[in-house]
Amino acid sequence: MSRAKDSSTRRIILVHAYRHSLPPIEKAFRDLWPEAEALNLVDESLYADVTPDGVVDATVPSRMRALFAHCLASGAHAIVFTGSTFGPVVEEARLGLPIPIFKSDEAMAEEVVARGGKVLLVCTARRAAPVIAANIEAAARRADATIELETLVVDAAKEAISKGDIARHDQLIADAIAGRTDVRSIVLGQLSMSNVPALVPAQIAENIVSGAEASVRALRSLLS
Repeated sequence: MSRAKDSSTRRIILVHAYRHSLPPIEKAFRDLWPEAEALNLVDESLYADVTPDGVVDATVPSRMRALFAHCLASGAHAIVFTGSTFGPVVEEARLGLPIPIFKSDEAMAEEVVARGGKVLLVCTARRAAPVIAANIEAAARRADATIELETLVVDAAKEAISKGDIARHDQLIADAIAGRTDVRSIVLGQLSMSNVPALVPAQIAENIVSGAEASVRALRSLLS
């Protein structure tokens, strides 16, 4: 039996290639847009078919288009793809589709550029760092803005979360940025880093920009 639903409710389908991406963006929807219907679609085979240096298997673009088509057939008003490594693939796969499809770092890049000043991009996935950096630089060009971008990769944190040690993952990142009062924005490159703001001093936490919250704010503004 079908469930009655308010026709004004926006259905947002979150497509994940990594299981640790689910809780942060689900929390962002609860906190910032609880009226939206946020649903999850997970395909871990996507990351399984990317090499450590970021080369994507030739089958991934067509698989991505199939995932987006499934979301569209499922009544999505918008889609967020949460894997930052796949930015160029998402850009290609979303062409011609009639709903907004966001990369996880897309709205985040716009927010960072609007803030201006020096930007520290923090990643645990080394292969994702150049993809996110390119998106931030592209956002700056669109806004005709000048930013100073620094990238920091915390390799040990990736190893920790891969072993299930989330607390160590979070603390390693927090330790790496705890003294960075010299930057205007600290970009968390992976959604799995969402616990970090609670572990750093308030003056650092207030400069942190997360893709989960930025995506929800942008979608709510666009669809409401």
